[in-house]
Amino acid sequence: MLHNIDPAHDHRHLFDFFKKFGFVEQVVKPPAARYAIVHFRQPSAAQAAIRAVNGQLVSQLNPGGRMQAELRQQQAPLGRETAIVVPTTKLWVGHIAPEATLADLTRVFSKFGPIYAPELRRAPESGRKDQWGFVKYSRVEDAEAAYAALRFRVVPELSGEYNLKLQYRPLS
Repeated sequence: MLHNIDPAHDHRHLFDFFKKFGFVEQVVKPPAARYAIVHFRQPSAAQAAIRAVNGQLVSQLNPGGRMQAELRQQQAPLGRETAIVVPTTKLWVGHIAPEATLADLTRVFSKFGPIYAPELRRAPESGRKDQWGFVKYSRVEDAEAAYAALRFRVVPELSGEYNLKLQYRPLS
């Protein structure tokens, strides 16, 4: 977890800065926030990054103040994939109406490029009636186009009267 970041920086800037310490899996930084979470594949990379920036004046991240960095262990619930900010070819789609079908999901998302392995899921034991799904594209540009066009949009044939939720997901 990083604190005291210049709020003008986005996740891509942070990704580019921290990749010199090791493989960065994801960077989460809300717009205009002064904090960010950087996930490294190896704990040693995270520790190296913390040693390099904690308590330091790092002009690339905040020329006017010292950085604060701490290591936090992340444990996602079993079976749960985590959302990421860096675009990938896989999208999680939420707020899918109960009456929507796999064909509806495929028809809406294939407008942005060929998709493969679309999935539609439901959790009746939760008491919720809505569905969620996943779509995978061959090209990240297609996923980005779908994300930009459909995120938080009402698509009646897929989401009924609700806004779709979209998140990039790891390619596992």
